[in-house]
Amino acid sequence: MRTYLYIALLFFATAQLRAQDTLFKTDGAEKLAKIFEVNETQVKYKLASNPEGPLYIIGKENVSRIHYANGIVENFPVIKSGSTIPGMKLDPRATDFGRNFISVNVLDMLSKTILTLGYEYTFKSGLFSLKVPVSFGLDTDGYYYENKSFGTGLDFNLYPYGQGRANFFYGPSFEYKKYKFTAEPEDIKSAYALLFQAGFLFQPTRHFNISVSAGIGYARIIREIYYYNNKGDVATRLGLNIGYKF
Repeated sequence: MRTYLYIALLFFATAQLRAQDTLFKTDGAEKLAKIFEVNETQVKYKLASNPEGPLYIIGKENVSRIHYANGIVENFPVIKSGSTIPGMKLDPRATDFGRNFISVNVLDMLSKTILTLGYEYTFKSGLFSLKVPVSFGLDTDGYYYENKSFGTGLDFNLYPYGQGRANFFYGPSFEYKKYKFTAEPEDIKSAYALLFQAGFLFQPTRHFNISVSAGIGYARIIREIYYYNNKGDVATRLGLNIGYKF
């Protein structure tokens, strides 16, 4: 009778073991668990030893694979916001990145005598951001000299690979510019432009950041004196921004 009881207990224990999922972490640890949810960024589970206990949440960047009780194996070889190799130490800049970036466009100051400041806000996911540039003309001297007196706009940047040491971005951009022509009679010109731009954001440190970008699109130019007609033109943009991220 005892033999049958031992066999029954062994069979029950084996069935219970097989009914559990196994979660493998990137640090080599294994957990017998019941997986409740796997979404784009997280895995939610309960411990097999305490099925009525708390629900645990772990980032997918810390999970290398999951063996489900039904035999299916799910691997996580690509991590959007960090390393693509399971077990590799994640760059802290991929998850603990500053979401506010204040910058100055060095190219505008060197080539156009324009001060262009920018504020970029990165959303929590790290996958996209909004940037507002503001420009002021610094050089008002010179006869027959066309000078940008003011400019602003809105950039929508998509980061398809998330944040980290070097991040590729692209997206649409809207610009408004106002120019002043110093010849007599004084001519004021405005331009509205829609561009597509792409570039890279480099993070040598968590706070010190550099971005380079280029854009091209269409501009509508409006001149405020009667003998010039309004017209369309090609819009271009180059940027070398250096700033502080926090």
